[in-house]
Amino acid sequence: MGLFDGRLNLELAYWIKDNSDVVLAAPTPPSLGVPNNSITRNIGRVHNSGIEFSISGTVIDKSNFSWNSNFNFSTQRNEVKELVDGNDIIYEYTIHREGESINSIYGYQYEGVNKANGNPIYRKADGTLVQGNITGNGGSAGVYYGYDPANPTALGAQSSLSSADKVILGTTLPKWFGGLDNNFKLGNFDANVFVRFSGGNKIMNRTRQDLLTMAFENNSTEILGRWQSAENPGDGQTPRLAAGANYGNFINTNGESSSRFVENGDFLKVSNLAVGYTLPKTITERLSIDRLRVYAQLQNAFVFTKYTGLDPETYTNLNNNNLGVDWNGQPQQRVFTVGLNLGF
Repeated sequence: MGLFDGRLNLELAYWIKDNSDVVLAAPTPPSLGVPNNSITRNIGRVHNSGIEFSISGTVIDKSNFSWNSNFNFSTQRNEVKELVDGNDIIYEYTIHREGESINSIYGYQYEGVNKANGNPIYRKADGTLVQGNITGNGGSAGVYYGYDPANPTALGAQSSLSSADKVILGTTLPKWFGGLDNNFKLGNFDANVFVRFSGGNKIMNRTRQDLLTMAFENNSTEILGRWQSAENPGDGQTPRLAAGANYGNFINTNGESSSRFVENGDFLKVSNLAVGYTLPKTITERLSIDRLRVYAQLQNAFVFTKYTGLDPETYTNLNNNNLGVDWNGQPQQRVFTVGLNLGF
């Protein structure tokens, strides 16, 4: 829809798309001897829907200055409608489950640290709390025991934390995203500022998880917030120290998702900054050329986010199994460019 003689344009759309025969890993009986007990088949049906809105126009149009702007905003909803026999397809960190967003993060619900002894606390599927006993403390090390907030110094009955206690921890797909593109012109100068935003999704920060193994390797500064004593419980999220990689795996549930390491993927990114200058005709004619523009450009200039990883758009498991897992990935590069646009 155009307004004000075309200076302002609006567009609003609602879309629905059903994808059938989605390529997914279909479980197979272990007796068949198929690697990973699965084969790739066209087995899934996924429903997608959302809203797209855009507004563009000329904000200012003067003889020596102009400003054109374009803003767009979209939402998306994703739901798995059908899997083989309605069975979940489970991977290390994610899951395909009917009624949920495809590739949802699937793991344990972390409830912080027992301030009395530094043990990590988890919530089981039935709602009860268990603590992972790191050292002896009246029980066996590396074993789960019940946790009673009213009596934190005592170990409850021996318990467990198994795959049956895993829950959906969030979707890896953004629920909303968009951008704002601005173009300016002042005399012979021109400039562009492009900003993107996205959010509503979760990221499993496997890199952060790996940097807390407590083995003979570098640990992140997060370890400085560890529990040290009942009088000095630290940040309330980092358990006590324990020697050896096996203890590190036990404490952090390495190789599996935990809400302790699942973070919001919301971000605002300045994707492009550019400035240029076009030489006047009086100069280009003397040079026997039609047009000459010099410019400088900065891509991926800045990102504003609460995500603690290097970049909320860093996804290293780019297969259908673990999309949304950040595992030692490189951030999008910041690129500086200087160039010429030359026309004859």
